[in-house]
Amino acid sequence: MIRMIQEVFGEYDDYHCVGLSESFEKSMNPILKYHPDILFINVDQQCCNGSPYSFCKEVQEFSGKEILFVALSVEMLKAYMAIKNKFYDFLLKPGEEAELRKTALGILLNKERENSEKTICLKSYKDYTLIKTNDIIYLEADNNTTDFVLCDNRRISAFKTLKTFEDALSENFVRIHHKYIVNSKYISKISFGKQICILSTKTKDISPRCSSFPKGGRR
Repeated sequence: MIRMIQEVFGEYDDYHCVGLSESFEKSMNPILKYHPDILFINVDQQCCNGSPYSFCKEVQEFSGKEILFVALSVEMLKAYMAIKNKFYDFLLKPGEEAELRKTALGILLNKERENSEKTICLKSYKDYTLIKTNDIIYLEADNNTTDFVLCDNRRISAFKTLKTFEDALSENFVRIHHKYIVNSKYISKISFGKQICILSTKTKDISPRCSSFPKGGRR
């Protein structure tokens, strides 16, 4: 079933396998090192320090982020315990490709829904503007202020630095230049040779005026 999970989830660019482990004890260190978003747990396997569910609670306690747990078992009755322990999903071994695909797509759809519903409050002079982060195409630094360029052609200024918003925005926002943060959802083309990043909406293409790409940056 492990191979099937890797193959199905590997079809989507949003997923990347960071490790496998045959025991709970050996898996703790890489989990805390790589901070995965999803953990597939074989709840039929014994854990020397308690139940698989107590292991998951310990992982959640030290991870510093919300993790989605997916239970794997040969017994359908164990689905009840998975639900009681707030697991995201339960998959019956040896597993079916269609069920795995539902889990993969369900997680992506939930993430997209959360991003589209998230809002940010911008202060400019005496005005406060609430905008959906999903509507932001890119952010442009202008000294100690930041301009937000939105998909409805609006440009809104906020009296905070670009760095402030870089730390507050979700993972799909990428800093490509010291002046720009772009919403990766709108990236349609990147040319490192010409040092151009093209952002596309339904009505137009946009190319922020970048003189160069950074060597590093948030991804």
